[in-house]
Amino acid sequence: MCILGASAASIALPATLRELGAEAAARRLLPSIALFPGAVWMAVSADGLFAGVAVAGLALVCMGAARGRILASLAGGLLLGIAVFLSYGLVLFGLVVLLVMLLTVRHRGLRSVVAPWLVATVEFAAVAAVHLALGFNWVSGLLALRPLLPGHRQPASVLLFRLCGSRRLVGQLLAALGDQHHALDCSAQPGDAVEPGPRTGP
Repeated sequence: MCILGASAASIALPATLRELGAEAAARRLLPSIALFPGAVWMAVSADGLFAGVAVAGLALVCMGAARGRILASLAGGLLLGIAVFLSYGLVLFGLVVLLVMLLTVRHRGLRSVVAPWLVATVEFAAVAAVHLALGFNWVSGLLALRPLLPGHRQPASVLLFRLCGSRRLVGQLLAALGDQHHALDCSAQPGDAVEPGPRTGP
């Protein structure tokens, strides 16, 4: 399961960038993912499974918003809801999801993406509701877990570690957005006026 999850993450992240219109950035990212030395660690760590579920959910909701596929948004919301209950630290992944939502709104417009994102949000809430109905409260579980950790400062360090990881992923998405706008600015439009260059001859 860990190998499957880590493999899913390595595919889902470039797919997310492609759905955001940054296919060139996704292609540049693929060699780094394929040669990532930490793949050995990801294969034997539950974090690989957690990452696969979270990033696959992100890719699906992004696909649903970008292409108007409600089923993809439904599946993505389900995976994101499951991810939060796999690891408390993955709640910070919501920052990345929020950024992707803003990028899809900017890319396709609010009216085009509101329905897919609403479906994903409802599915996410449904996962939380099922856990709550079965007797598990996420907030109560987090508060009950903190005293069991060695030292009260450790949760803050774990939080910082997770936040740094989320910031790196946010940086990659922002870089991809920058590449996208640079490509749009540099592309020639048929109706664009061309400034005459300086005359070099007599």
